[in-house]
Amino acid sequence: MLYLILTMLKAYNEFDNEINFEKFDIDNFISKYKILENLLFTNIKCNELGIIILWENKYLTNEEFAKLMGVEFNDNSFWLVCDNFDDILSNNYSFEIDILNGTFDWQPSDFYDVAIEPYWDDYTEKTLERIIKFCVNKGFEIDGELMTNENTNLIDGDIYFNDIKLISIIDDSDLEELKNSLNSAICEAQDSANYSECYNSIKTNFKSSIGEFKYKSKSDKDIEKLWVKLNIDWEDVKKNLRDTYGEYEFEETSFGNLYHVLNDMDFFNFKKPNYKYLDGDIDKNDLNEDTQNRLDWD
Repeated sequence: MLYLILTMLKAYNEFDNEINFEKFDIDNFISKYKILENLLFTNIKCNELGIIILWENKYLTNEEFAKLMGVEFNDNSFWLVCDNFDDILSNNYSFEIDILNGTFDWQPSDFYDVAIEPYWDDYTEKTLERIIKFCVNKGFEIDGELMTNENTNLIDGDIYFNDIKLISIIDDSDLEELKNSLNSAICEAQDSANYSECYNSIKTNFKSSIGEFKYKSKSDKDIEKLWVKLNIDWEDVKKNLRDTYGEYEFEETSFGNLYHVLNDMDFFNFKKPNYKYLDGDIDKNDLNEDTQNRLDWD
């Protein structure tokens, strides 16, 4: 009877002026044979196309529809709930999966020379004080004069050795060890920036093609899960299901839930960023933190 009702609904929606029954006839059949109760609470099944037809005709609430399709309805949207990105993306996205899951082993780049001066103005007072401490503790000498807390001072947001700005002589051989430490910290900060740029680019492409995502639990007792908001065009979904099952076939089922339907449609494919051209902008906070840490280590 369920499949007959679905056939009548589809015919009514397409040929309402040419058929010999009315909408209330369908309503009466649904009520008389407890179609919805059987669908929701027993083992009577129909395929996803049939479920969509019932939902579109207001016989199923959003919550009931979501339950039958294996998703969640929350904040007026349908969400796919899973453990992590491995559950929804194919092996073709192994790198992107690791980045989005936060499990990628990001290796720092090799040391390379950078100019210190362009970053000097980004150093905070705390970082500049660490630089002074580093120089004094290392016992650096400039032109034979030992750097001390008396002749090396922070004045108006800059470091002076006597009356000479330290940045103006940063390339001198006397300060090579300091320059190398600052250089290493800049490389480390750039690595962090590149990682962030990579993550954000993947995240942006995922969200624009598939949907937003967040981590949350249903309650305080539940484990936090990955929730993906699905940007679904239901007309595309119905077309794919009609191509699979047929216009008036509602019994056979080969997918089982909405995820497998969408996966069959390549819904979970998205454009990968061009990683050759990803170059992140260094965050000032990261630069200062990395610099302070590097000076402490060195």
